[in-house]
Amino acid sequence: MIVMCIKNCTFAALKAIPSKIEPMKTNNTPAKRTRESNIELLRIVAMLMIVTHHVVLNVSNTYNEMYLQRSCEPKFYLYNALVIYGVNLFVMISGYCGIRATLPKGVSLYLKCLLYGVLGWAVYALIPGNNISAGQLEPYVYVLSGNTSWWFVRYYVFLFLLSPFINKILEHSTRKEVYMLTAILTVLSVYFGWMNHDVVNQNGYNLFNFIWMYCIGHCLRFHTDEIRSSRYVRWYALLLWVVSVALTTWGEYHHWSQVVFGYNNPFVVTGTIGLMVLFLTFDFRSKPINMIASSTLGVYLIHCHFQVGPYFINYASNHYTSDWQIPLFASGIFAVCSVLAMAIDAMTSNGLRTLCEKTTKRTAIIALAVLTVTYIVLHA
Repeated sequence: MIVMCIKNCTFAALKAIPSKIEPMKTNNTPAKRTRESNIELLRIVAMLMIVTHHVVLNVSNTYNEMYLQRSCEPKFYLYNALVIYGVNLFVMISGYCGIRATLPKGVSLYLKCLLYGVLGWAVYALIPGNNISAGQLEPYVYVLSGNTSWWFVRYYVFLFLLSPFINKILEHSTRKEVYMLTAILTVLSVYFGWMNHDVVNQNGYNLFNFIWMYCIGHCLRFHTDEIRSSRYVRWYALLLWVVSVALTTWGEYHHWSQVVFGYNNPFVVTGTIGLMVLFLTFDFRSKPINMIASSTLGVYLIHCHFQVGPYFINYASNHYTSDWQIPLFASGIFAVCSVLAMAIDAMTSNGLRTLCEKTTKRTAIIALAVLTVTYIVLHA
């Protein structure tokens, strides 16, 4: 009886979601434009930062992403402070460009996660000595359950689902109202969350922080022309990032917070804004950069895969002998995963595109209802 009620509620809720959401054109609506390679380059830099962050955590024998172990060498504080901006950058870029949620895009995102999850598990199963079971596939089928190492994907999907409503607020509000909303989110995240460890946003690893970064990215869109027309903004932005790195390193060295490397750290956020503004000062088009940038999600899904991801990161930690190897290992992992991602996408993109385009709202509702019910049954 409970399962039937939940199934009916799922059907009712999803019927209210349009298959395609087209925001009304307002002064705050980002204009549709071709892919800006400066932004695509920033995506690549952001993913390199994420990979490097994971390498630093492992070679320093640290397994808590929010702060380094006190026993590790202080130099790792600096190394991590240089690259802690990757996740915030990805979400801020989404806010700057605007997420345009449609049913095909949502289906494509889910199927890509499922595909990479199953392929990674299959590779893991082929390696002699590994214990395998069908249950290991469950986290990739129920990618939103939080049982995978893809925590970023989980919250990004939540942001994707909420984006039509967030966009309506941002696009139908005055600039002053958008600034006020962003300021309120900043106070809640920094003062109540980061400083006082309130559950609203304790460390930045949550949906609230993603919404905050999305709003900041939207605010930056207002000032694109000003940023590109100024001769000195580029240097101010670079200085802002350098100061952020210095303050974050100093803060971790003096242990003045348990979450110095939390994504809601105000110094991390200001450094993220600095990097975002720095790349906005450029304006160019490059097909190779755009092509590599299209593989960044795949790079994340591969190197953070629950079964095969550790092989990449552990190789770095097992062969680490000198500091210069950290960027080398990170670049190598990025390059290998990028090539694999582009190969997988090349072989499956046409099939996935056709499947996504033919997926109707009714089919999506039925599939989501089945997934919901089976998950409840399995975990009842």
